[in-house]
Amino acid sequence: MIYAFADDTDYCSPGSTCTITTTLEKRLLIILIIVIAIAIGLCLALAANSKGRTKKILINETSNVCLSPECISTAAHLLHSMDLNQEPCDDFYSFVCKNWIKDTYLVGEITTQFTRLDSNIHLRIKVHIMLKVNKFSVIQSMHNKKWSMCGKRERHGAFE
Repeated sequence: MIYAFADDTDYCSPGSTCTITTTLEKRLLIILIIVIAIAIGLCLALAANSKGRTKKILINETSNVCLSPECISTAAHLLHSMDLNQEPCDDFYSFVCKNWIKDTYLVGEITTQFTRLDSNIHLRIKVHIMLKVNKFSVIQSMHNKKWSMCGKRERHGAFE
């Protein structure tokens, strides 16, 4: 069945292929194709721009990492202060500070890098001196024993 309109133009019958007959339909189809092409182009441009942006973000994140010897030393000190055997969810304070408390010799109430280094130097000097005193006392006691043995022999006439 063919539908007829007042201007006697034959339009599509149900089940058949339609042909564009009016200029308005042709213009609307051209505008639709242009809009779809622009939308696809914008999507592609946005995708390309976001890929470049994520690369820049990753580059910026890695470029902000401090790799100077001071930063590495401080990071190592912080990691050494942590007790990784502790569960942070159970006892966060022990997780973060346990090794620092165990290894730090506190002189006063205020602890900075300089006081920490100063106390470590004093502790090392003290340990070194105590070891020397202990070694010296062992050597001195052996020396005293030898002299006392010689003194006993002289008194008994062994060296005459």
